[in-house]
Amino acid sequence: MSTEPSVDSGDTFSASAYRFFRRHLKTLIFLLVIFGIYLWYQDMKGPHEFTWLEEVELADDRRVWVERQVKLSYTALAGRRGVDLWRSSVEIKTPERSDWPGAWSQDREVPILIDKDPDTGEWFIVSAWYKARIGDEIQSEYRFRQGEWVKQDQVSEKLIEQRRKINLLSLVWSQDESDIGWEEKQESLTMGVSKFRCITTLELAETDDACEPPTED
Repeated sequence: MSTEPSVDSGDTFSASAYRFFRRHLKTLIFLLVIFGIYLWYQDMKGPHEFTWLEEVELADDRRVWVERQVKLSYTALAGRRGVDLWRSSVEIKTPERSDWPGAWSQDREVPILIDKDPDTGEWFIVSAWYKARIGDEIQSEYRFRQGEWVKQDQVSEKLIEQRRKINLLSLVWSQDESDIGWEEKQESLTMGVSKFRCITTLELAETDDACEPPTED
């Protein structure tokens, strides 16, 4: 009585899987690529949130620590990575005092100057549209009045006349969430790492001495 060799079921399954894999290899690669693009897009889309402490020097030479926070997503166009800023906020944290102004927060704006007006006693913030460049007139001023930040019709002429230097970092999406002291960030504020150096106008910004206060004759 002759007997035929038995076929191992494991070998049969392996052979079937191999044939399936060979037959659908291109489809599987395509799906993996699509899945990879999806994961990359989700990471770019965010939102990504960053928080750090930053030391600020005020006009009266006092130094305070403020907490900065941004929420953003990343974009890509023609192979270049960009940023879409959703929201930015700043709040004085230390030294602890009860008369500090409350937290400032706005969509698509970056605070570039925070200080106290010696004439009125009001705290103010100057901010800029996050895609603006130095001198762009897309700048706003806020005053802290009756417990809230109130947007003004325009930036104070006095700040422009004084060429007030900024005291907050503007390229916030380059931060790594580490605390940064006043001396440490001086190069960023003056050497172009920051987009802004002072409160000025577009016409003045194009001159070499844009941030030099006018001399009295």
